[in-house]
Amino acid sequence: MCVRERPAFRAPELLAKDIKSISRYTGAPVMVIGDLLQAGRNYADRFLLAMKKLRIKNEIAIEFFHPPTGDFVQKVSDSLTNFNVEISPESHHTRVRKAFGNTYDNARLEESIEAFVHSNCKRIDLFFMVGLPYQDYKSVMATVEYCGEV
Repeated sequence: MCVRERPAFRAPELLAKDIKSISRYTGAPVMVIGDLLQAGRNYADRFLLAMKKLRIKNEIAIEFFHPPTGDFVQKVSDSLTNFNVEISPESHHTRVRKAFGNTYDNARLEESIEAFVHSNCKRIDLFFMVGLPYQDYKSVMATVEYCGEV
């Protein structure tokens, strides 16, 4: 993108100020696109510190490409007064997930979900897909069953 070798990330403090600016005009939810941890833990920590200082009332939706650790979930909860999260495990089956580029297991996913449940997170959205490598009818139906268990 723009002859870059890697993504360019807006300064986390400026991103927080953008959200504050938006909140002056609307009380609507604000979606932060992309995983805050994609730019590294320092980036995410700086964003959360800036957001904590601003105490924005709007619902903030954040997404994670990989389930965050419990200590990071706590930091999010301490910094955002009104938030929800999105995580896309793609499948319950680790082989299918790995073929899609995600190497974490269900235990890690469930630990993260549990941490969000015990935080002040308002909603957790999980996204699953069909048509992935190594998926078949039986695997898809097992994912449906897994959703019911989670």
